[in-house]
Amino acid sequence: SYFECIRIVLPGAVAAGACYPIALRALAAGSSETGREIGRGVMWNTIGAVTGALAGASLLMPLVGFQRGLLCSGAVSGICGLLMIAKSKETGGRLRFVACGFGILTIGAAFAYALVTDPPWRRALTRDMSNVEVIYYKDGVSSSVGVVRRKDTDERVLWVDGDAQAGTDAAMKMHLLLLGHLAGAFHPAPKRGLVVGLGCGVTLGALACHPFEHIDVAELSTEVRDAVHHFDKANRKAYADPRVQIHFE
Repeated sequence: SYFECIRIVLPGAVAAGACYPIALRALAAGSSETGREIGRGVMWNTIGAVTGALAGASLLMPLVGFQRGLLCSGAVSGICGLLMIAKSKETGGRLRFVACGFGILTIGAAFAYALVTDPPWRRALTRDMSNVEVIYYKDGVSSSVGVVRRKDTDERVLWVDGDAQAGTDAAMKMHLLLLGHLAGAFHPAPKRGLVVGLGCGVTLGALACHPFEHIDVAELSTEVRDAVHHFDKANRKAYADPRVQIHFE
């Protein structure tokens, strides 16, 4: 809900926004060259912002996932804050010790909580329903991809960034099949086909039933390609057809 999003996002946003002026104040404290110290702080802030954006998307997300990536980023920010407290000449020795100890305990508690609790993405995908299980999940550079399965019917749904993109329930499967079959059936002599978005491969499977010489698939996420085999009964492994070429853009 709207207020739930505010409760989650607002405290972190306020704290992150306050870090910059506090850090500049700490750098300039007691210095006779205030402008130089502020300039140095701005420089490192810019370098950190660029490095963090590149490392977060290209390194942290693929390696450790979204949740642990956030925790690692938060830990780095927390450690930088502790270093600033330790460096500050305006903070008493006892207060520095207490602040650093509290920060270290907080970071450790956050990591411990993440390791022992059920990942939030699992609860989000299953909606806490006992007859639904997550059979695939991966955070990627461009998207977070999950596949859930109903235990009673074996129906499966592909989730991308929290949105149900494709699935094998009767209504959704009919829609996806028609997208492929209508294109192939109404063309008098189909030779080349294009599928924008691999999804669960049902549209590609329908298109591959027709006499195309070559079929291109344009997809953004390699994680979707890794998940498509969970829908083999519906797509008939069309992604392995020698006429099919998948392009990641």
